[in-house]
Amino acid sequence: MPFPLRKLPQIRDDMLAGMRNLDPDMDTGEASDNYIRSSGIASAVEGLYQYMGWGVNQIFPDTADLDNLQRFARARNIPIVLDSNAIGAIALTGVVDAEIPAGTIAAVSDGNQYRTTAIGTIDGTGHATVAAKALNAGVIGNQPNNMPCTLQEAPPGIDANATLLEMGGGAPAESVTKLLSRVLEFLRSPPAGGNTTDHVRWAMEVPGVTAAWCYPKRRGSGTVDIAVMSNGEPPTESLRIAVAAYVDGKAPPYGDRMIVGPEQIVIAVTASLVLRDDVLLSSVLALAEAALAEYFSTLKPGDTIYLARIRSIFTNIPGVIDYTVSEPAANVTTLVDATHVQIGKLGAVTLTES
Repeated sequence: MPFPLRKLPQIRDDMLAGMRNLDPDMDTGEASDNYIRSSGIASAVEGLYQYMGWGVNQIFPDTADLDNLQRFARARNIPIVLDSNAIGAIALTGVVDAEIPAGTIAAVSDGNQYRTTAIGTIDGTGHATVAAKALNAGVIGNQPNNMPCTLQEAPPGIDANATLLEMGGGAPAESVTKLLSRVLEFLRSPPAGGNTTDHVRWAMEVPGVTAAWCYPKRRGSGTVDIAVMSNGEPPTESLRIAVAAYVDGKAPPYGDRMIVGPEQIVIAVTASLVLRDDVLLSSVLALAEAALAEYFSTLKPGDTIYLARIRSIFTNIPGVIDYTVSEPAANVTTLVDATHVQIGKLGAVTLTES
């Protein structure tokens, strides 16, 4: 039974009742000195009760403030995942043997800039591929593959026109909810020398990784495969290498480990709706896209995308009287086996009014 934390009126009334018990003729009316003095003391006592309640909450990670939750995590060697910069590679051309210094800056059309993190040299074919990193942290630094870019100051012998072969893995700092889930997972499943939970925990500690799953023995005895995602997308090759290096530094020095990016099975949703007269199709489309995106965000590799769940989303949208879902026509299954790690991804959402 929880300890009752009394409020100011209750504390003051208890004090006044005690005074009347000592002297029935004592004045305890609202205009009396006793009432005023008891109100002041009760206010201070209520504050102490509140501080005591707050202090108790800080003992447990699920009720602690962010600062104390982070202290709780650091005391157990659980890294705090900060916002990460996108990483990838730049393809350059130029004169054979021309050198690209580390720190060379390239920019894309949206204004984002990227810095090479290694020294590169143009090979005999006139090409070079150099590792690079976004200057701005977060998702803003992510770019589609093969994005054209321009060197801000092209080194001698290097063409200013270049290409971002890939640039991904930029992610915001983890939320309080995400940190709490990792702390609770640590408490529920303490480190065990490299089991399934350990591999997932290690992968999630790498900046840029927002989801991870482990599949021991997927390719046979002695194999451990970790599937990772970054902001709902498969990892870039650079992020995959970073995860592999970090996990190898944590895991036991044996076994065949592989970091994979799930193959995304794109599922378009098409439906014909009957709407109330006062409801616009555009507003229903926005609600449907948000609800479908939330459903797909809960999927794991190997999960089945159920048509009934998609239908229930339209059922729960205000203003939808009736509907017919034509795509997908049935449940969609994804595979996790020796050759596949598949996950469902929401494609185009097309709605028409009938």
